Amino acid sequence: METQKTSGLSLFLTLTFRGAKPWFRVIGTTTTFSSARFSSTLAGALIAGTILLCGKAQAQDTWQQTASGTYTWTTPTTNWSPSVPNASGVTANLESALAGTETVDLGTAITVGTLNIGATSGAFKFNLAAGGGSLTLNSGDSTGGAGAAITEESTANGDTISAGIIMADTATTTALTITNDYGGQFTLSGGITGSGNLVLEPNAAAAFITANLNGGIDNTGTVTFDSTASTVTSTIDIGSNVTEVLNDSSAGATLQIGALALNSNGTTLEYSAASGHLDLNVAVSGTGNLTLDNTTSNTGAFSIAGGSANQIDMTGTLTTSGPITVGSAIGTAVTSITDTAGKLILTQNNPFNNSITITTGTVTIADASGTVFGDLGDNGLSTSTGTFSGGISIASGATFIWQSSAAQTISGGITGAGALTVSTASFTPTAANLILTGSNSYTGETTISSTDTLQVGTSTTNGSISSSTGGFSISGTLQLNNGSAISSNAGAVALSGGTIAEARYSSTKVSNSLGTLSVSAASILNFGLGSGADNTLTFAGITGSGLTSSHTLTIDNWQNTGLAYTTASTSDNGADDQLLYGGTELTSAQLADVIFNINSTTYSASQFSVGGGEYEIVADVTAVPEPPTTSLLLVSLVLVGCWKRRHIGHALGLTS
Repeated sequence: METQKTSGLSLFLTLTFRGAKPWFRVIGTTTTFSSARFSSTLAGALIAGTILLCGKAQAQDTWQQTASGTYTWTTPTTNWSPSVPNASGVTANLESALAGTETVDLGTAITVGTLNIGATSGAFKFNLAAGGGSLTLNSGDSTGGAGAAITEESTANGDTISAGIIMADTATTTALTITNDYGGQFTLSGGITGSGNLVLEPNAAAAFITANLNGGIDNTGTVTFDSTASTVTSTIDIGSNVTEVLNDSSAGATLQIGALALNSNGTTLEYSAASGHLDLNVAVSGTGNLTLDNTTSNTGAFSIAGGSANQIDMTGTLTTSGPITVGSAIGTAVTSITDTAGKLILTQNNPFNNSITITTGTVTIADASGTVFGDLGDNGLSTSTGTFSGGISIASGATFIWQSSAAQTISGGITGAGALTVSTASFTPTAANLILTGSNSYTGETTISSTDTLQVGTSTTNGSISSSTGGFSISGTLQLNNGSAISSNAGAVALSGGTIAEARYSSTKVSNSLGTLSVSAASILNFGLGSGADNTLTFAGITGSGLTSSHTLTIDNWQNTGLAYTTASTSDNGADDQLLYGGTELTSAQLADVIFNINSTTYSASQFSVGGGEYEIVADVTAVPEPPTTSLLLVSLVLVGCWKRRHIGHALGLTS
């Protein structure tokens, strides 16, 4: 033990311990510094006091055999110097200038605190095999130090530990740190079990690989991947005792999960690295909850790309946070999907048909490619016409985004204070199409992008949106089918080159009521889909300031038995199509930018009060039609000419 006194000066110490686990304390304070590596640096301006440098003196034993062949750890004892390592806290240096590849069989239960492995020169490798034995790592440290360690040396050539590794440090935060300083693959094929947290440190463009689940990582605790090299790609298999896997690399390293067995209390996969990836490209089944957590803003960092063949289909919940794209199909066994804070994107034909909860951020259903259109409730895994009967709950500030070319039906209803967006799909066909049947009571805004369609109901099934606050922003199409109804009087309706289309599939008249309408680009109200009963479309008001010669509102396929009514006294009292609005009456100049298109003939609009502060807009057939054709004008001139000729003839007594 060494004692160093200071007098308030800056002190810089570089301490290298090989095999020892040092800890540092400033006497008179509560400050304690613990080294996490064998080479540790302590620096800083320290207050006056005494620094105690305490390191447990550990025995080091070094392998002596250099010839190729198969050997046993314990015999002959001359293979080691000064003695055979087999005790907690000792260091075993399985290192020598190999003249050939060596297999070292443990043969019995072996315990060490530190294992350093690798040829000191040459191109040959070690294989540390069980041979009927086992390898336990135990630092023997009861002070909360760095724990046990395994290091693949930088001079090594890609060694293999095919023996099982047992973690036995219970008093340390990290029970075992495995470091690969070799510039290639370090294979751990015998599996890692035991208790405590595990840290994997692949450095110098190195990598780890665990061959299969039986030879994978199954410690009771967490696994942290912490690489300092940007080109590392490591593949590890995770067993059911692991509670969390974390990629926390300081460089752009990639951690791939080669197999995953869920912990019965839940398994978390977390990405918090500065760059790189955490990839899950395998099937997930069994029982247990799965949490996917990306704590960064790196949208491409967390990848789940198993496709339809490798489904996430465990009996449990799926919880996500941060930007995550799931390219694996989510199966029917998953009981719910909850996005807590982030940007979840699902890009497969998903059989999943249970509830979705969005508490913060967005959940997006999107296309994976030009032939795989994302959807929900798709048991065919390829039909791209899923029917989702599970409910979707969207919290205030959150959004559910439909960005797929699939013809998706949501029958389970959308609730909550959040928003719905139907957005242009990424692949051909580029028009997104979402159908809502059943009752939907979400109160956030509904946005429909250009070329895209939100249908409420179908030709045979009703749907509804009832909201006291939710408005609409429409540059695509809002299509109201069958007996479907919208009741959203408080939410504004912004038409920016979009269409609101009402269908005539119902045998009884359907009334839809929306908030105040504004028009910022030439838009359409279409009354004429189907051949059923007529419809009523009522707006809480119309903001006339947006109506201009270039921002017209066209009324298509408006149907009326008398063609049109221009006064309240001649109105059919609602037997035919009706366009109603409340609030401030439009000026004549604003009304001039409302146009009716009936049977390919354009008519100007007229309006009259129907009482209760409400107005009805109708086609004005008493006025001269807006010119779409020259033929109508010619017919009018001929009729006028004939009338004048007959009138003159009658005056001259030439006609009766």
